[in-house]
Amino acid sequence: MSTSASPPPPPAGRGVPRTRTVTRPTRRQAAATPSGGSQAVLLGAKENLLACLQAKDDQGVQAAISELIGMTPTEAPARSAMLQGKWRLVWSKQDDSANFFQKAFSGLPNYNVINGNNSLENIVEAGLLSLNARATCAAVSDNCLDVRITEVDIFVGPWKAKTIEITPTPGKNDGWVEQLYLDDNMRISAGNRDSMFVHCKGPGYTT
Repeated sequence: MSTSASPPPPPAGRGVPRTRTVTRPTRRQAAATPSGGSQAVLLGAKENLLACLQAKDDQGVQAAISELIGMTPTEAPARSAMLQGKWRLVWSKQDDSANFFQKAFSGLPNYNVINGNNSLENIVEAGLLSLNARATCAAVSDNCLDVRITEVDIFVGPWKAKTIEITPTPGKNDGWVEQLYLDDNMRISAGNRDSMFVHCKGPGYTT
């Protein structure tokens, strides 16, 4: 992973998807619509994304993301307390350059726990085996978190089998995560290796 500066924020859009790829606007375009769209349009776009997730329509999900990410209702999402809590990964798109951990476990129950002390946990459950990757995280801009993995705990059932200490190096085990959309129960983010993630939390958001 790289610690380069955050890429430009994402595009404004409307409820029904009209494209099949996730695109982003220039900084000037994004600045013109910091919280884009009416509440009705926002709710329609969100319901569309949830329906595509439920139907496991991968192309529809990507198109719906393109419509929704320009309408985030949360200012400065990377600095918001709303970012804290336990988030379940409900969809991801991994580039070939994504790390092994992301690609190998993306289809398993996978959670982010973002704490208020600049720390983050990524928990993956695979039957009796579970992994807990711990990382530091800090806002480096209104939209971007710098993330550095420091340890990975391996559990067999309730017992910790091993802890792997990790020293982040440029291009490996560290990087940024851009917060493209955030409300009280949905988060859309992008990693520096061209990965895209949709996380949800709360009752009814376990797609």
